Amino acid sequence: MIVRPMLFTDLTEVAKLEEACFRDPWNYRMLSSSFTSGAYSGFVLIHEDVEGNLQTVGYASMSAVFENGDLDKICVLPEYRKSGGGTMLMQAVIDRAKELAVTDLFLEVRVSNEKAINLYKKFGFSRVAMRPNYYADGEDAAIFRKRISRNH
Repeated sequence: MIVRPMLFTDLTEVAKLEEACFRDPWNYRMLSSSFTSGAYSGFVLIHEDVEGNLQTVGYASMSAVFENGDLDKICVLPEYRKSGGGTMLMQAVIDRAKELAVTDLFLEVRVSNEKAINLYKKFGFSRVAMRPNYYADGEDAAIFRKRISRNH
């Protein structure tokens, strides 16, 4: 699998990933608006099968304004999880945050999403706050932050 920067032409496939991976998916219009905002950085995870066919199986995105960044989304199709793709995407986001001189990277995650929380902790994120009833279904969100060193 490879990770590469997201292109505008990837948004149709990314919208499909949203539908497959999230309870409250972003639609194409929302993705397009974020992509063209100027603060957006995105990455796609591509799987190549034995016949050379390419499939987008995951993506991650962040928004950065000055020294603050937000991990907007990260997902991998269920059948490709535990293959290292989430780790590859997270590393791409952190590397991009460093390039942009982001010092604090934040994210919200469902408190029930233990697999995602474990990935975030693996990368040095720590919980800093809670947002009660954050999601449409009433579930709370945990807010995590990672301090990023300016040293590359």
